Amino acid sequence: MVYTSASPTVKGGFGPNLHFKWDSMTASEIRNRKSRIEPIKTPTIAGGLFAIDKQWFQHLGTYDTQMEIWGGENVELSFREWMCGGSMEIHPCSHVGHIFRSAMPYTFGPGGNYHNTVGRNIRRTVEVWMDEYKGYYYETNPFAKDIPYGDISDRVALRERLHCKSFRWYLQNVYPEFKAPPVEDFTYGQLKLGDRCLDHAGLHSLQQPVFIPCLRWTLNTIGAQGWALTSAGLIKHQQLCLGYDYSAERLQLGGCSGQEPQQFEHLSTGHLVHRQLKKCVVSTLQDGSFYPSLAECNKDDTSQQWAFIIPT
Repeated sequence: MVYTSASPTVKGGFGPNLHFKWDSMTASEIRNRKSRIEPIKTPTIAGGLFAIDKQWFQHLGTYDTQMEIWGGENVELSFREWMCGGSMEIHPCSHVGHIFRSAMPYTFGPGGNYHNTVGRNIRRTVEVWMDEYKGYYYETNPFAKDIPYGDISDRVALRERLHCKSFRWYLQNVYPEFKAPPVEDFTYGQLKLGDRCLDHAGLHSLQQPVFIPCLRWTLNTIGAQGWALTSAGLIKHQQLCLGYDYSAERLQLGGCSGQEPQQFEHLSTGHLVHRQLKKCVVSTLQDGSFYPSLAECNKDDTSQQWAFIIPT
């Protein structure tokens, strides 16, 4: 076995589905570090990678014993740690051994349904800790509303007993990079052009989304084909926005600035128009893949008519 070091400039985060993901540190965080071995404040952490003082763990309420198997418990504990008086750090010099099994030696509850098990755990997290922001989760994950999550009264009582801060405080002070818009300010779904949907899963160094066949809307799908269309005209995937890069002369994803190169309008005709250039977003075949590009608008061209599929 060989030890593989992790990047010293990443921290834990989460996406719209509340699944853990690694984020790059912000430029200011990197700039303010005194050395590469200095601990990194992290909004969340992966489930198998944390150490905690036993007495503090018991004070915080240990694990939510009504969660099942695994999935979501690390994000729930991360919220609880920060909101209830603690903090979380990544120590670059710590080494953790993790051996991935070739197959899982257990099933995910009755029927072995992974999505329902993880969905239950995440819903418990959402209902206890996310306050008014739970509307954002259910808007982007509508199928989750039908997943039973059990009794949370003891976890709500725990939060009250610990005098924990609000989720708004958490977003403002711990994870300001996560920009959750007011629910009334965006629509969330799949962007479909013809028989294909815009997908970010194939992103490479050029940050170009691609068109692939539309996927069924599940916990995994929203991580690949979920896009938010805001009232300001932004097309967002998590913390990235689609925009026109004038130097590269193409549409690509980048940090959300909200400026004109990132502003679009979805017309009643179905056309998706770049507001500044007055051109329509189309699909272009390049090197065997379909990419979004801009072309002169043609109101009679059905290949320019986008459907914004909102899951129910």
